[in-house]
Amino acid sequence: MERDASFGDRVGIIWSEAWRLLRAVPMDVAIYLLVTIIGSTLADLFAPEAGGTLAVSIGSLAAAYALTLRMLRKGVEGGQRGDSGFSTYFGISFLSGIAIFLGLLLLIVPGLILWARWLPAYGYGLGEGRGATEALSDSWEATSGHVGPIIGSILLPFIIGTGGALAVIFTVEGGGPPTWWSSLIANTLIYSSQAVGIAIGLAVFSLLARRDSGLAEVFE
Repeated sequence: MERDASFGDRVGIIWSEAWRLLRAVPMDVAIYLLVTIIGSTLADLFAPEAGGTLAVSIGSLAAAYALTLRMLRKGVEGGQRGDSGFSTYFGISFLSGIAIFLGLLLLIVPGLILWARWLPAYGYGLGEGRGATEALSDSWEATSGHVGPIIGSILLPFIIGTGGALAVIFTVEGGGPPTWWSSLIANTLIYSSQAVGIAIGLAVFSLLARRDSGLAEVFE
């Protein structure tokens, strides 16, 4: 991304690429949303105990991996290079997730910065055949100088997804099980924001690592 370009221009470029990636796999996005939203809503209503939560976590992780891989193969210029698979995806999720969670828990801003620096790591891991730690390192190096626009790009999905998560927490803490409509709305907010987040992460990867993509000249 050209560092002389305005903040708004760079955010717009990222969103344009993310929208293109979402449009490249509309059926996969729809399936992802249906599976995660309906599955999580049913778990909230009928299996709110720890076992149900664990099943939802595993299922949503697998669904996110499938959508990421599909979007990478069909939407990102050059597709998948190398043979990295779910173990790499899980490693990136685990390592970055702990650090980002702690950053968000402490002061929010450090967590957003870490999220921005590691957002395209799934692209480097699955797209370039890197291991988890190498993908995180490549992502950190590549996003230098672009943190502000990346945070600007993920801020809206972050707010929407956090709102959905807080709605679930407040409902549970209120002393009763969630109604079907409150759970459905909350899960729709959560997983819609996650689908957009996947697209933004791969968009940043596309613009930074695949310089023959249509908008990549702005990421120089």
